[in-house]
Amino acid sequence: MTYQPGEIIDIAISHARVTECQDGVLAYAYSEGEGVVLPKGDGVRITRLVPADGPPQAGELWEDAHGVRYLAVECAGGVRLHSGTPGGSGYDAAYVHHNYGPIKRILAARDDELGTEEITPTIAHHVLWHYGEPGMEPGSFTKDLIALIARADPHNRRRLAAEYPGYVAACNWAEAADSGIADLQQIAERAT
Repeated sequence: MTYQPGEIIDIAISHARVTECQDGVLAYAYSEGEGVVLPKGDGVRITRLVPADGPPQAGELWEDAHGVRYLAVECAGGVRLHSGTPGGSGYDAAYVHHNYGPIKRILAARDDELGTEEITPTIAHHVLWHYGEPGMEPGSFTKDLIALIARADPHNRRRLAAEYPGYVAACNWAEAADSGIADLQQIAERAT
């Protein structure tokens, strides 16, 4: 198991912050100083608390250590991570981070570089069509754009979001959220 600098964990000392992790030794800092521990040592139990990127915020896309992506969605009781499992209600971020982590943010909810375009009914129709749902077939440029977004790695998807934030957000919904397709269908219905 590896840990990331900036990740918050418990080592019988509450809220210790990882400063380094290499060669089987974990270095940490806490309010009273610094220390090191062998994470796999007998009697050592480490609990992940907060990811190095901070707590997930609604609209962000996250990925666990196994490559599973989650969309952070605002729900009653706080933000939950949705993996795209049909009918699921999502997971508490701390649960995912502790059991499948470390989790890392791969797309922020809103940055200046992401623009402010919303998912319009037309965008929703186009993205639904791409993902095999009833929608509206886009023109050739838009069809190629959505296909490019769908296969882009996180870095390039972020770059595309600078110019096409609505399309990137809609693709993120279609791929990551339990109810993403249903939400896009609701947006698409606004056009009729």
